[in-house]
Amino acid sequence: MNVPPYIIAQLEKANDVIRRQSAELDRLRSSGLSVENVALRNQLMQVAQEYRRVLPITCSLFTYVSSRQRFLDQEVLLSELNFEVKSLARDKDILQERCIELERKYKKAKATSKEFEKIMEAADQCSSLVPDSPSLLDRSRKKYRSPSKKDERDDSLQ
Repeated sequence: MNVPPYIIAQLEKANDVIRRQSAELDRLRSSGLSVENVALRNQLMQVAQEYRRVLPITCSLFTYVSSRQRFLDQEVLLSELNFEVKSLARDKDILQERCIELERKYKKAKATSKEFEKIMEAADQCSSLVPDSPSLLDRSRKKYRSPSKKDERDDSLQ
């Protein structure tokens, strides 16, 4: 996370002051003197107040940076989802076109089947009117039979 340089500088400055004052207190304590320096206490209190003032700003900056990162992550995710939705829409359109095409083919095949049935009925009626002529179905069967069966049939007729 990025922290502005001026905040880092203030924190380093506060740490230096605390170190110096702690060293001064340690020196005074070690020398056996029990001198209380009012100015030193005031400086410590000022540093503590400065630290308390800077801490919320630092926390809010960290919060801002993390929320900004979450926003960017969500934006990327939204972009990916948008791409997927567009891809699915294209696939849906393609499938609808194929469905329409299959329906057309089905209707055409159904119409052809009905037409074929009508032709077969007409052929049966024509063949029933002329008793000596074989029906269209018989002629079709005769045409596609194998020659060996044809020979056997011819032999059985004689």
